[in-house]
Amino acid sequence: MQPSKTNNEHVVEELMKRVDGNDAGAMHVLAGYYHYGNGAFQQDHAKAIELYTRAAELGSSISHQNLGDLYHDGGNMKKAKFHYEAAAMAGHEMARYNLGCMEANSGNIERAIKHWTIAASAGRVLKKVMLVENQSTQFWKLTIVPVAR
Repeated sequence: MQPSKTNNEHVVEELMKRVDGNDAGAMHVLAGYYHYGNGAFQQDHAKAIELYTRAAELGSSISHQNLGDLYHDGGNMKKAKFHYEAAAMAGHEMARYNLGCMEANSGNIERAIKHWTIAASAGRVLKKVMLVENQSTQFWKLTIVPVAR
């Protein structure tokens, strides 16, 4: 007698069917399992990138954002910026915020402020972005106030 499947096994089986059917949302969810090593899935960034890329090609802006994070963490700033830009153009405000951070780290403070202002004006995640310049050190302090949930 075969043991019955657990609820998680049924969920994964259904998710795999949806991935095989080119469902971008399912690809994104499965990529997240590999990205973070959730549940029975071993962390596998290569598999996560593969699935996020397929989902992004199907129009998933959140997958572009997550690809940006993976490439950023891996040190590939060119690819990170490409994916953050794609996500930001689709309205993803954290991608826009991340572009601002990349610009600030490159010394492009005016461009950074533009990105952060656009991100904050969306108001879903970031309510307010405040910048304070310390004239003596040329250090910029960024304060982010998240939207209360």
